[in-house]
Amino acid sequence: MNREKGVVNLKIFIMSENDPRAFDEYMNSTLARTIMTPVKIVRHELYKWLVYENNHGKVTMDFNTMIELIAKVTDKNGTLRIPTQDEKENIQLENVKKPPYLLMPNTKLSNYLFDKSKNLTALTALVVSGAKEDKVTVKTQVFLSLEEDFGIDLPKNITAYDRAVHDGVCSIIASGTMVATNRQIYEAMTGKTTTSPQALGHVTRSLNKLQRTKIFIDYTQQAKAKGFKGDKMIFKGNLLDFQEVEVTFNKNETTSGYKFLSVPILYKYATEVEQIISVDKELLSGDNITNTDDSIVLRHYLLRRIEAMKNKNNRMTSRKILFDTMFEYCGIKSESREQLRRKRDTVFSMLQGWEKLGYIKGYKECKGDKNKIIGVEIVLPKKK
Repeated sequence: MNREKGVVNLKIFIMSENDPRAFDEYMNSTLARTIMTPVKIVRHELYKWLVYENNHGKVTMDFNTMIELIAKVTDKNGTLRIPTQDEKENIQLENVKKPPYLLMPNTKLSNYLFDKSKNLTALTALVVSGAKEDKVTVKTQVFLSLEEDFGIDLPKNITAYDRAVHDGVCSIIASGTMVATNRQIYEAMTGKTTTSPQALGHVTRSLNKLQRTKIFIDYTQQAKAKGFKGDKMIFKGNLLDFQEVEVTFNKNETTSGYKFLSVPILYKYATEVEQIISVDKELLSGDNITNTDDSIVLRHYLLRRIEAMKNKNNRMTSRKILFDTMFEYCGIKSESREQLRRKRDTVFSMLQGWEKLGYIKGYKECKGDKNKIIGVEIVLPKKK
């Protein structure tokens, strides 16, 4: 270990009474003598959590950060106390690098996979580029990775909400972090934090669904069109790959943590074809709209469509977004005219917020038969 330029290089072990080598390594270190950490703290698994899990699995930590972390779980006399669930989660939230952007894989493949109306169990060839006589296809199929599905109906109901959770995970991983709680994932996908058990439960359920769904992507033809010289290129594996740790405090306070083992396959694929949208977090949280499952998926859908309009490579001429198409993809059902009106008003409120931020210049209502409002037309700002 050294402290050159304020950096501490640590050899990480499981700090417990069952590992005397780790204990001796620590007590003989300069760090232990410098910050006068009580013996109790290094005999506790909490030490490993503080140093290792809060530092994204790395063995290098800023010296001042190390002291601050340990200070948060010691009392005035310097003796160890176990933090409450909120304190422990706050320590983690404060020291995990929050992604400044929402990153969304925006490929035809992702659009297809998270569309409830599609048959995901059949092997499907998607045309991703090229003219009729020179079209490039990607073959894909999803299926269960486990015989028991833990009450999750798969794979038919992979939804727009699951896509939002997936995008939140991609954003966290792309920022250099491979560990997160369901609360951090929620914040990454919405721009706002929450302590709602219901909202966090929805995130957890979606994560479990994505973990237990396998995907097969034959990328060969598209790869060859980009210069690949091999015979085949295939992506396959779970949509998300992670280990889960659930911790309960005071018998009823539970939080879930996730250690992601690899970059999501759909993110890898989107990187290969250079089709990833980057959205400033201000666009997620810069309004007063209450986050519900419906408002979350509507916001993500609108952002993807507007970003596609702004991308000159897409050569999109239409600026219209139809409510029927949007609501169907997002899985939103309105049983009455009043419910439909409220959903439309939510969309208008989002667009008004983005207009104030300068993200769009404005929007116009699109009307159909009998002057019925059927969608919106986006007015984009002039290119600088």
